[in-house]
Amino acid sequence: MVALIAQAATIRRQFIGAIARRRRYFAPHVEMNARWILATGFRLNRRGGLLVVLANVDFARQRRACVAGLPVPVRSCTVLLEIVGTPRPGLDDGRCLRCGLGPGDVKVIHLTE
Repeated sequence: MVALIAQAATIRRQFIGAIARRRRYFAPHVEMNARWILATGFRLNRRGGLLVVLANVDFARQRRACVAGLPVPVRSCTVLLEIVGTPRPGLDDGRCLRCGLGPGDVKVIHLTE
């Protein structure tokens, strides 16, 4: 648990400039399992891409998420933090992020242009 908190603190420190500014926030559109998936997003600096946070609030089942309508087209994604290890997220057409989340899982994903 201490390692998880330290990892989250490192991510917060790295992206505090975007997280703390209201104008950088965007609400991702969750198309699949929207009842069970919470999503939030932040635009990073001009060429920095996006930071997306996904959470599965179902503690009993694994859920798949499809986050569509990203504000900018992206080419790659990197999982910065995950509680439950699942297969790597994928991108469809640069505007849709597909991701599996384990029961109670939280993922912080960095998407780059």
